[in-house]
Amino acid sequence: RAKLEEIHARIDDRRNLLPEMVKRRNQYQAVLSECIRRLDQLGRVYAEKASRLETLRELAETHEGFFEGVRAVMSAHKKGVLKGDYAVVADVISVPKGLEVSIECALGSSVQDIISDTTESAKSAIRFLRENRAGRATFLPLDGLRSHSGKVSDLNASGVVGLGSELVSFDARYERAIQVLLGRVVIVDGIDNAVAYSRKASGWIRVVTLDGEVIVPTGAISGGIRSGRANNLLSRRQEIESLEKELSQLESERCSVESERQSAVADLEKVSLEIESLENADAEDKLLMVEAERQASFAEQECRRIRSEIDVVSAEIEDVVASLKKELAAAELLSDEVSKASVENTTLDDIVAEAQARLEKLTKERSTLNEELMELSVTLAAVRERRAGLEQSIVQLESSIADMKLRRAAGMEEMERQSAASSANAGERSELVQRLSSEESALAEAQSKLNHLTEKRVDVSGRYTAIDLELKKLNHARAEASESIRSCDVKEARLEVQIAQVAERLQEEYGISAEEALARDEPAEVERGTATEVARLRREIRAMGIVNTGAVQEYQRISERYEFLVSQRADLEDARAKLQEGIQEIDKSTRDLFMNTFRVVSEHFDTMFKRLFGGGSTELTLTDPSNLTETGVEVSVQIPGKRLQNLMLLSGGERALTAVALLFALLMARPSPFVLLDEVDAPLDDANIERFADVLKEFAGDTQFVVITHNRATMEAANTLYGVTMEEPGVSKLISVRLTDESERRRVGAEVIASDSEPVGVS
Repeated sequence: RAKLEEIHARIDDRRNLLPEMVKRRNQYQAVLSECIRRLDQLGRVYAEKASRLETLRELAETHEGFFEGVRAVMSAHKKGVLKGDYAVVADVISVPKGLEVSIECALGSSVQDIISDTTESAKSAIRFLRENRAGRATFLPLDGLRSHSGKVSDLNASGVVGLGSELVSFDARYERAIQVLLGRVVIVDGIDNAVAYSRKASGWIRVVTLDGEVIVPTGAISGGIRSGRANNLLSRRQEIESLEKELSQLESERCSVESERQSAVADLEKVSLEIESLENADAEDKLLMVEAERQASFAEQECRRIRSEIDVVSAEIEDVVASLKKELAAAELLSDEVSKASVENTTLDDIVAEAQARLEKLTKERSTLNEELMELSVTLAAVRERRAGLEQSIVQLESSIADMKLRRAAGMEEMERQSAASSANAGERSELVQRLSSEESALAEAQSKLNHLTEKRVDVSGRYTAIDLELKKLNHARAEASESIRSCDVKEARLEVQIAQVAERLQEEYGISAEEALARDEPAEVERGTATEVARLRREIRAMGIVNTGAVQEYQRISERYEFLVSQRADLEDARAKLQEGIQEIDKSTRDLFMNTFRVVSEHFDTMFKRLFGGGSTELTLTDPSNLTETGVEVSVQIPGKRLQNLMLLSGGERALTAVALLFALLMARPSPFVLLDEVDAPLDDANIERFADVLKEFAGDTQFVVITHNRATMEAANTLYGVTMEEPGVSKLISVRLTDESERRRVGAEVIASDSEPVGVS
């Protein structure tokens, strides 16, 4: 029973564990399916991108999409026909994402310019294009390029993205070429900021917006939609690099998914092995359970046999006890008879002796029966104990048998289901047998056709072999004929060369043509030694070289030209020395004048700044003190209550008031009779405008100011007002007012502000 319970416990544990294992197996199978799907998807994407990358690389190697001349030069350079270093601008720069359109418009057709290492390389390439009629190309020789002088300033202005040469990336050896193309190109976010920046910019600067609008230094603006292939040329390299990175990422992702797939396969195999082990163990336990049921059945039969034996022994014991009781009763009757006979007659001694003998015999039988009774009693006790143990075992076995019967019933149901499935499989099997028979008949028919076709194939193969042999003979004959023709062609070409050489020799040495020589009837007679003498004379003539009959006149002409050029060179050298001395004097005086003016302006700027701001300090510094002719000036100011900082870090009003202070400082250093100010007071508040007006009045004594303004306080400080008003729609009217006193100024200023007028000019 304990063994059966242990088997049942193991089977129950497996039944509880098996669903979880099956669930895990299904999960691993799902993970494996997902990994396979992802691998297939990654494989398709990888193949597509790899194909696109290969196509782009082929286009880049052949320079497809470039001008004919560019393709010809790069192809010749690749084949080694052109020596030197050549590279196309589109191939050497890498444009960040979002700047393709602006850089395209900034470069224009220069995106297909060829960068060469030297001027000689560029000349060789141009000569190659001209000789081969292969088109035109523009070259940028690195040793002959001249970059723009000066730096582009105010790159921190509103909307400025940066300088074109600084936004793209390239190899350092091409820096000079890129500086020439993009060193003076400023990229701005929008057209409004581009226009504002171009108005403030000084020098040759091209402003390009992110949408492709271009503002050239002359002020012309170009824009709109542009179609072409330059953008493809610029983005091709970027796309190649992007595809290489994407392929690397896809490869890494594929490796990761492949490791996941291998892990899922390993886990699936492990779980499948565990499930198989559980199923095998369950089958073994079921076999053990069947064996235990068989042993229980045998124990039940043995129990029934022992019970029948116990019943037989009990019956025998009861028979023996009854017989013993009868014998005891008979002995008691005899004892009574003996006691009666002893008092009667002595004649009865024989009867008494016989009775005593009979009594002794019965006594012995009684003792024997008593011994047998004791033995049977012991046996009965042992049998009873064994019966009790068997009864207990029978109870246990009956409960186990009942449990096994329940399990057996479940097993029978399972067997019935399996039997039903087996019957269905039997139907399928019969159908498969029928199909197999039909397939076998079709196979036999196909085999017969195959044998027939094999025979035909052998026949055709024999004919093909014969034809092939004949064809080989014909090919051999044709090869021999071709070789003979080629040999004849070679001989013909050799003879033609020899004929040409002989004809040339006749023309050069004897002055006659081949036709004239062939036209002679008989060869001329030549004396002995004539050929040797002719050869000697020719050698001497060749040693003399070409005779120039006009060498004397040429010498005189060149001598006169040489003397003239020497005198001209001396004059030029003297003029250059004098010019260098003058330039040095001008540079010295210019530097002295600039430094003196710079110091004076610095002092006046500090004074005017303190007056306008009510304190603080200023600092003017040179950006390149070693080169005063091209240096810039940085303005740093300390507003009261703040730290010293650059002009660009100030607010709009502070920057405007600082600029006004610098303007008045320049006027103090170098007064001007006339100054035009266009809305310089727009960012200022009322208090700063009053200080500005006071200073303006002081300078008005030596300088005439024309101020365009909307501000009433500035108008009140003016002597004369000029304005444009529109009393009727579409009709403008010019007004002028000369102010004599303070009240008149305030009244007119209020009227002008209240009216719908254009900016007013004050004087």
